[in-house]
Amino acid sequence: MEEKEIGTQIVEFREFETNLVEYKERYQGIVYDLTDDDQMKQAKSDRLAIGKTVSALDKIHKQVKSPLQEKVLLLDGERKRIKDGLQDIQGEIKGQIETHEDKLKAIAAEFLRRATAIKELAEFDTPPTPALVSGRLEVAKAVVIDEAFGDMQGYAALNKLKAIEILEPMLLGLLAQEQATVEAEQARITQAAADQKARDERIAAEATERAEKAAYEAVERERQAKLNAEADAKVAAQKAENDRLEAEGKAIAAELAAKEAAKQAALKAERDQAKAVKMAEELAAAKARALEQAAKAERERDAAEQAKREANTRHKGKINRAAVQALVANTRITDEVAKAVITAIAQNKIPAVSIAY
Repeated sequence: MEEKEIGTQIVEFREFETNLVEYKERYQGIVYDLTDDDQMKQAKSDRLAIGKTVSALDKIHKQVKSPLQEKVLLLDGERKRIKDGLQDIQGEIKGQIETHEDKLKAIAAEFLRRATAIKELAEFDTPPTPALVSGRLEVAKAVVIDEAFGDMQGYAALNKLKAIEILEPMLLGLLAQEQATVEAEQARITQAAADQKARDERIAAEATERAEKAAYEAVERERQAKLNAEADAKVAAQKAENDRLEAEGKAIAAELAAKEAAKQAALKAERDQAKAVKMAEELAAAKARALEQAAKAERERDAAEQAKREANTRHKGKINRAAVQALVANTRITDEVAKAVITAIAQNKIPAVSIAY
């Protein structure tokens, strides 16, 4: 093999000059696959090896510089040249590592954003409506906690549970408010119908009173006409008779008009009452549907709570079994003893010792 020329004039640095040449041949331009764990470990190991060489160079430099002050300037320059070369190579590796780590941070940030978006379903910038809350509740329940959330699956699951716990009672409250509004409107309509019936009855009574008054006045005119007729019987007899007949006709017409007005008022009151009864029935049906939806939401919440408790039990069982296996593998105790130890710890019977679930 052809021997490469060593360019340094400092004897003590020749070893590091050789290292620089070797590192350039070995590392310069190399590209690591940092998604592979072995490659990541190798990159970090190579960075450390170069760093150790730089530290050794600094140490030799310090040792040589003290007794040889006349060589200080030369030593500093050579050290800087070699160190810069080493750090340039190290920088290439460091750049790859930092790029990969930035990529991992971006992925983690996206996982956090997705998990946080679930939490924001229960947050409103404006007063919520039942339709808006119901829609967000459906979205929250439809969220599937899987690999799309990465290592934030636990946080996403907690946010989903909290969002449902907030949205379900909120929806029930809004539905109750809406029902109260409907019932108030029903009461207003019923009262309006009663008031209208009272007005119609008053109008009919006033019409009857006017008819009776007209009849009385007609009779009074008839009586007066008879008195006048007696004074002038021969001349006014026929006229008095005509006046009497006319008064009777007016009285009959007034009585018929009063009866017709009363009949029309009664018919209108009956129609308004039927309309109010129908609206009351529709409101009762809406109330029944709201109660059914509330019961369904309660059943779904109970099912979610049961699923949560079962998942927590399975999770704790998995952790406990792993702890038992670790005790058996790393100590001399038996499987039964290991189970007893883990059970005692889980039941908080061992002071200052706990299991992280």
